[in-house]
Amino acid sequence: MKIKKILAATLTATLFSSAMIGCGGSTSVSTTDSSKNDGAGKTINVFQMKVEINDALQQLAKKYEEETGVKVNVTSVGGGADYGASLKAEFQKETEPDIFVVQGAGDYTTYKDKIDDLSSEPWVKNAVKGTLDSLTVDGKIYAMPAATEGYGIMYNKEILDKAGIDPKSIDTFDKLKAAFETLDSKKAELGLDNVISYTTKETWVTGMHSFNIPLAAQKDARQFTKDYIAGKVNVTTNEQFKNWMNLIELFVKYGGGKALDTIDYSTQVGNFALGKTAFMQQGNWTASDLGNLGADFDKGFIPMCINNDPAVSGSIPVGVPMYWAINKGSSVNKEARDFLNWMVTSQTGQEALVKDMNMIPAFTNFTVESDNPLNKSINEYNKAGKTIPWCFSDLPDGFALDSIAPIFSTYAGSDLGDGAKQAMLKSIQEAPAKFKK
Repeated sequence: MKIKKILAATLTATLFSSAMIGCGGSTSVSTTDSSKNDGAGKTINVFQMKVEINDALQQLAKKYEEETGVKVNVTSVGGGADYGASLKAEFQKETEPDIFVVQGAGDYTTYKDKIDDLSSEPWVKNAVKGTLDSLTVDGKIYAMPAATEGYGIMYNKEILDKAGIDPKSIDTFDKLKAAFETLDSKKAELGLDNVISYTTKETWVTGMHSFNIPLAAQKDARQFTKDYIAGKVNVTTNEQFKNWMNLIELFVKYGGGKALDTIDYSTQVGNFALGKTAFMQQGNWTASDLGNLGADFDKGFIPMCINNDPAVSGSIPVGVPMYWAINKGSSVNKEARDFLNWMVTSQTGQEALVKDMNMIPAFTNFTVESDNPLNKSINEYNKAGKTIPWCFSDLPDGFALDSIAPIFSTYAGSDLGDGAKQAMLKSIQEAPAKFKK
């Protein structure tokens, strides 16, 4: 693959910025120098968590300033940094943002005294069905969905074709396991280091996205999630959780074992872009980073199959990754509302969200369509009705990252035999009670 030689030479330099974000914390780039603000215009301060859209969001903010005279300062904190802790710090030191990101019902509970009611905003009537549910409380809407996203096991079709594997045929655990084993047996001829790019270092990958799978596979997923946190269910005997451990075993065994706790987001994405792995557990938000690395091979998603029932294992998690909330105490509350509405109604905003940020709109009024293959793959699942919810957004603030993710790190270096799997499930079972303390 020619792409390997090209990317190998440029990978370190290209990923430098992303790696600094992933390992070191945040990037804060104002669209204007605040010291030059003479007070003639107003300034909206935005605090958000998706570092991969930072550059595009900065450019969009500049265009908004050019069009309206209102300045927009964007601070992005994410990757390997703890967005939740950083946001709390902003409120504690009284540098409260005007617009900030919340992820669902759990965050609403944390910030309900700060979040303003947006029920009367123009964009509400265009929201895709279901996207407002997580932030609707007592009939009032408290935040605007930024986009819809999906994730699963991303594949490099060029590599799968060489291995004789049809990704469209994989909708059960046995088929997925067979594909992993085939790729592992052909690593040398395919130039693979590992079958899958995975990471236990990035706590959001494990604590949120991996952990979501057995929750979302339950008959009443959201109620099960609530019952789990309340200590009313036993995951150690739950069939879906036991099946899910077999999936995690595949990821650990064919993803790097003990090395998984040293692989950050940039390395994970870089290995997949270089063709060092055939699979990667990630979502469509990686499109920009993969594009920047020249990874123009055909790609798409297969489900994170946990059993042999296609009705359960044939779907991918699709949800709202984040919501834009407005600080009810903001001195530029009206301007903040206007900016959010402009983002999803103007041609400029729609172009930026779909083309530059590679997002899948959460609104029906969008006239701009994505040509991104990852977004197209997710849309295929959407249209086929093969989706499962994002239950992790209903977990208490900090639980996924602080309680669940460390459990993955503890067991990732083991062979995950039956004893280790049961011990891991036991730790997950005990996590809610320990979290409350």
